[in-house]
Amino acid sequence: MSFARALKRMPQRQVDPETASVPAPIGGVNARDALAQMPQTDCISAVNCFGTPSYIQIPRNGNQVWATGLIGHVETVMAYNGLTARKLFGVSNNSIYDITAQGAVGAALVSGIGNSRLQHQMFNAGGGNVLVWVNGGVQPQYYDGATWANTTISGTGLTPSNLITATVFKQRMWYIENNSMNVWYSGVSAFQGALTQLPLGQLFKKGGILMQMATWTIDNVSGIDDYAVFITSEGEVAVYKGYDPSAIATWSLVGIFNIGRPIGRRCYTKLASDLVVITADGLTPLSKAMLTDRTQIDAQLTYKIINAVNTDVQLFNANFGWQVIDYPLGNKLILNVPESATVSHQWVMNSVSRTWWRFQAWNAYCWELQQDALYFGENGRVFLADTGVSDAGTAISVDCKPAFSYFNSPGQLKNFLMAQAIFQASAQINPQITLDVDYNDAVNPSPPFLSTGLAPWDTSPWDLTPWGDLSPTLAIKNWQGITGLGYAASGRISLQAKGLIAQWFATNYLYEDGGPL
Repeated sequence: MSFARALKRMPQRQVDPETASVPAPIGGVNARDALAQMPQTDCISAVNCFGTPSYIQIPRNGNQVWATGLIGHVETVMAYNGLTARKLFGVSNNSIYDITAQGAVGAALVSGIGNSRLQHQMFNAGGGNVLVWVNGGVQPQYYDGATWANTTISGTGLTPSNLITATVFKQRMWYIENNSMNVWYSGVSAFQGALTQLPLGQLFKKGGILMQMATWTIDNVSGIDDYAVFITSEGEVAVYKGYDPSAIATWSLVGIFNIGRPIGRRCYTKLASDLVVITADGLTPLSKAMLTDRTQIDAQLTYKIINAVNTDVQLFNANFGWQVIDYPLGNKLILNVPESATVSHQWVMNSVSRTWWRFQAWNAYCWELQQDALYFGENGRVFLADTGVSDAGTAISVDCKPAFSYFNSPGQLKNFLMAQAIFQASAQINPQITLDVDYNDAVNPSPPFLSTGLAPWDTSPWDLTPWGDLSPTLAIKNWQGITGLGYAASGRISLQAKGLIAQWFATNYLYEDGGPL
């Protein structure tokens, strides 16, 4: 008998399926490492979900319409925080509207302001709080809690309508003159009146213009102090200490260093005591940039998503709407990326775990924070963000593709049979699981629509809609049939959710072991 015939007559070994568990990819999006080297706790993509150190929230928080009736793109939202009163303003169609109360806006408070891209700053000049704005097109204005008025700004050689940014530093208001290297500063405890010019062009070697001024709190051997930071369009940064540039004894240059080219006028935010700047290299913390070279890309806050952010910069850097904002109550640092005049997406960092997630369907032009409430401006509307369980009544589409896993046997072929996503949810859900094997990226079919049919307290008319409990206390452990033959696999989770909250903890897989070939 030949060897081949004898092999066929031998009893075949029955293959018993095995199970393996993979944690939810709480490490967030990884757009830096090779797919084969990516930790299984990271994800290749994560749209409209938000990770915590323990689980992934699906979907992300939603939004609700705050103000309607504004004409055109809302390119600025400004918060006025007075001693006893607060106001919120939306700016569109070269006009300022009162959007303090939720609903349709009335007539414009101020019109004909040249453009709607205002840089603004709160200041107290001793007689109460004022909101000051500039836009490089018209005379700067201020709001004192009751009325809007033109500032009475003057300076030798200064055209006040050319002022483009406003910054408070050491009890003075500081302004940058548009398309120049000139800074103008007020007297102590003043935001208007006679300004003094501080020319900085002689400091910088790369040319360009001044883009922004910021204050940076530094703790060193001299103690904690605020420093003045000037950023040019070519990525040079000058740092000064002191308070009065007219007196050498009270004003001195600390140093000049390089960062990537800043993107947009709204290119920085305070993050704790540090300054984070949107640059061509990503989000750059100045505390790291001052000590390293630009080639040390791991100093970027966006290092883990560096390739994705660099692509965004290459494609969309000329578009208006780039902004970074710290949202402490939501544990979020938000980087707004304007893809076009109608579409934006956000890279959102969990400020606790420092992981990154991508939000879509918030087509924001600008952001503002007031009393821990987060707002963004869109076309003709302003939204209250990061609240509720839908996007103004529309389902939120979620798509999350974890890193590929070899299930501790990288050289062994596997026949995948079933998958079980482990959730805690506020309602019964059955999200779609699409299996990708061996680093392929299958076209993801339309995800299922999930809705509880219930509404939380105070969001639906009395006695018309049943109330629902949005506490994620229901354990979801549904097995789904999947097919795939390969060495490594990724179970992609997708759904469209409205009116529910879910927490994704892990995914279990059932598969048959094969040989090495």
